[in-house]
Amino acid sequence: MTLDERRLDSVLRATLAPDVQERVPHADASVLRAVRAKVARDGGRRGAPRHGRRLVWVLVAAVVALLLAAGSGLAAAVMTQRIELVAPGVWQQRFASEHGGQTGKGAEQGAQETTLAEAQQRAGFHVRVLGGVTGARLMAVRSATVAYPDGKHYPSVDLEYSVGEVRVIVTEILDPDPKAPFTIPNQLTPTTHVVTIDGSQYLFIADARGKVRDVQFKTTDGVVISINFFAPVASGGAPDGVDAKFAQDVVRHVG
Repeated sequence: MTLDERRLDSVLRATLAPDVQERVPHADASVLRAVRAKVARDGGRRGAPRHGRRLVWVLVAAVVALLLAAGSGLAAAVMTQRIELVAPGVWQQRFASEHGGQTGKGAEQGAQETTLAEAQQRAGFHVRVLGGVTGARLMAVRSATVAYPDGKHYPSVDLEYSVGEVRVIVTEILDPDPKAPFTIPNQLTPTTHVVTIDGSQYLFIADARGKVRDVQFKTTDGVVISINFFAPVASGGAPDGVDAKFAQDVVRHVG
């Protein structure tokens, strides 16, 4: 490799590593080859760069084009912590150890509507959003704090979407132990299943008719996410769930 090629490889690896892994989780060496090929094509059209700065600008343009193409062509699946099924007693002990011996549930406090940018700033973690789903519209953003009996407080964010006629609420809260697996009591109901999508694990919670009501998972940076579905019914009664295909499509596009 020439000196310019070695510099290009170095910049590519440093530039692509965080963004591509976040937006295209399963990217491999083929992504690097694709960007290098585009840079070569663009460089050929514009002539050999005389200075390093021009090479970097060509590189930046190629990276942006690739990420935009990947974002529009691929669903950005969220990489999750593995799900660990444990005995209820073990689950309770772990919960208590994270909350000063207390086992009571957390209570939401101080919820207020805000902007997505402000909610993320208050939360202090990367807020996942729903993108790339046809007909999806962000209707409301709420920022809050979840308080536990031991006095600890954790930031949370609610994103409310309409997807066609379905209302989708994405709730995100920082876990006390970000690096731990997503631990769940192993006494699952017949309509609750661990589902693997694109290599990541999710807990699908359905009703007796198989309609998905809720999907839960924990991201690799320690945010527990719950996606709740509310579909209208013809009779005008209580909201219904959604079919598994609809739920999986939404999950694939939360990132």
